[in-house]
Amino acid sequence: MSPLKPGYIDTCRHFFEVQDEERYTHIRVNYWPDGGVARLRVFGEVKKDFSAAPAQGLIDLAATANGGLGLMASNSHYGRPQNLCGAGRGVNMGDGWETARNPNRPPEFKVDANGMMQLPGFDWCVIQLGVPGRVEKIEIDTIHFKGNYPESCMLEWCHEPSATRLTFDPVHAHWDTLLPRTRLGPNQIAAFGPAEGLAATSKPVTHVRYTIYPDGGTSRLRLWGKPEVRKLLSPALVPAVASTVFPAEPPVSMHAWECSNFCLLSTSLPSRRGRQQRARI
Repeated sequence: MSPLKPGYIDTCRHFFEVQDEERYTHIRVNYWPDGGVARLRVFGEVKKDFSAAPAQGLIDLAATANGGLGLMASNSHYGRPQNLCGAGRGVNMGDGWETARNPNRPPEFKVDANGMMQLPGFDWCVIQLGVPGRVEKIEIDTIHFKGNYPESCMLEWCHEPSATRLTFDPVHAHWDTLLPRTRLGPNQIAAFGPAEGLAATSKPVTHVRYTIYPDGGTSRLRLWGKPEVRKLLSPALVPAVASTVFPAEPPVSMHAWECSNFCLLSTSLPSRRGRQQRARI
């Protein structure tokens, strides 16, 4: 049992640290003796059971609804990389990942032998897949980005199954090319398969680094593939006598997944404070 304070501005928010690695699907909140609570926030990581996924179909391994996380980025001036994993198409430019304009852009651009601009720099972000898998198709959506889309992009992959969102180190990870540098266009969905240069991977993909040249915005990044893990452990059962809060997996509805992910954004970037999960009332 945990005491709560009145709903004044300086006492209304309560944080409770939960040290538990189990997987949960429901929580139960008990009041003593009665009263009201404005909001309940449960911070954690999505751990979806892929045993019900179609054996022959492809799923978006990077989708928020499947546990995909935007771990880190070189620049997040106008939008965070987690937005790349969101449901549906972006509603505006703010609903994507967009970086600040590179101040070192030359007054005149030159192209190399492959027709790519010779640019002074690039930006990147890392996406942790919800489940390791084999990527068979990539979709990059630049809807709403008409004059500020990246000139081109490159995707790399790595296999780091033991890394968590807090321990993953992009510097020491072994990266291989998934999609070589490829031109992008404005306000459109670009699809890439083996015919467009998508490489086969020797191991299941756990993380993808999305590099854009030289900067700009992308609305969505879809990594279609087959999950390598077909069966997870059954969800832990909630004890008969429930405490105030339990670590939980977000609801199944797509709207609820999106709302739950919004709460997760505050803990999706790397931190050296140790592995912590927090529930907020």
